[in-house]
Amino acid sequence: MSLIAIALLASLILLARATTPLAVGSGLLAAALGLGVWSAWRRHAPLVRDDQPDSGTTTARTGIEALARAIDARDGRPPDHATRMQVYAAGLALAMELPAAEIEGIRLAALVRDIGKLAVPVHVLSRVEPLAPDELAAVKIHPVVGAELVCGLDTAFSLSAVVRGHHERWDGTGYPDGLRGTGIPLGSRIVGLIECYEALTTARPYHEAMDAESAQMRLRKEAGHAFDPDLVACFVDALPALTKELETH
Repeated sequence: MSLIAIALLASLILLARATTPLAVGSGLLAAALGLGVWSAWRRHAPLVRDDQPDSGTTTARTGIEALARAIDARDGRPPDHATRMQVYAAGLALAMELPAAEIEGIRLAALVRDIGKLAVPVHVLSRVEPLAPDELAAVKIHPVVGAELVCGLDTAFSLSAVVRGHHERWDGTGYPDGLRGTGIPLGSRIVGLIECYEALTTARPYHEAMDAESAQMRLRKEAGHAFDPDLVACFVDALPALTKELETH
């Protein structure tokens, strides 16, 4: 499995200071190679029971988590962002009483949801001022690029569908496909909701961090518009326990 680690490490190095289209493209290629090798290995490797950790899977996931953290760094997010996203996503999925395999898939989707931002120039990601129409279009294509990058990892759980749909809105005004209501994959609805909460409660160059109570009020206001109302209620109820869990990380 060393090729996976090498390819993902190469993408980390290339993306660390990628500012030109060529550098971004090189990082994208390296990431695609790493994900492609992992997906090929998963198709041909012997089946491994869920309760028996496999060193190859662990190595690949470690590399993918490192890649996700590098993408977060390009996007100006704090180092613990990936941890919070995974805890929120898995915690909400568990609160919804989803099967273990689906919980793990949603956790992974929360981690790699923005991998398509490899195709977005870093100066666009770090822009404080409003984006120009062509720059906004470049950002909005990242769920499509991300879905294409992870499609080889689809098994019984469609990771690519969740990544593609995490910016859809309950009322049908999201992107890239304008899906509405339960037509949006459940995993996408979960990831989109917790991504919004994480964004609201994290300071960024273009806004100050909200306190938890104000952020929860915003989610409730958007229930039935941006977000699945049942998921909003479940997430708000689960937040105290998830906040305590994060204190242990």
